[in-house]
Amino acid sequence: MGLHEEQVTRFDRTIQPLLEFVNANWCSCCFFEPPIQSAEDIVKGMRISLDLWEDTAQIDTFLERAKVTPKGFDVQAAQNWRHALRGPFYVKKASGDKAVFLYDRFAFEVLSINRNWESVIPCQPDVVYTTLIPFDGIIISDGFLMHHESQIYGPGIQRLNRELDSALKRGIISSAEEFMPVADELTRKRKQGMLEPNAAFVWMDYVARLNECCADSCFPYEIPKEEIPPVLRNQSVAHA
Repeated sequence: MGLHEEQVTRFDRTIQPLLEFVNANWCSCCFFEPPIQSAEDIVKGMRISLDLWEDTAQIDTFLERAKVTPKGFDVQAAQNWRHALRGPFYVKKASGDKAVFLYDRFAFEVLSINRNWESVIPCQPDVVYTTLIPFDGIIISDGFLMHHESQIYGPGIQRLNRELDSALKRGIISSAEEFMPVADELTRKRKQGMLEPNAAFVWMDYVARLNECCADSCFPYEIPKEEIPPVLRNQSVAHA
């Protein structure tokens, strides 16, 4: 199911020092220290991950400053994570260790880390927030994911299903090699405020929820203004 035990260990020993480094520089969350074990650790880790994936150049800074990388740290994996793709993603149906995530008319096959997808995304279909990253030639999430408490409904589902069908006909992206240039181009568009407005609204809502969850221990995350589509920039953006 999902990654092998050795892969999970290597993933944890790579992502967690990066989160600790970013938090030390940004001071986003109080008293955060790996390993991530408790529910509170997970919430803090996700909050810090927003800072990490907003500016993946921090990975290069970490590697430049680290005279000796932590035990088990995968330098190549970390370098590839500069090609991360932040959500939200539409998931029509997910089960087992593989799921298809839709983003802006592209479909990605994502391998679970150590749990079946139906336990990670219990209400389907759903629009979830996570970050996709390349790892060992495949695509996984960063280990943090937010979902709704119930299935999503409404006319927007029909549009998303049409986009998913179109993406599936084009072909599912399942390899890290194919994923990275596509992720870079989609991230470029996102940073220019070209995220689809409905998806951007979901993203803003998830950020607001996360800020509320960790208000006692973390500073609120503020979405970069340039990432927000112009039509939504006059709306309140995720302040706890």
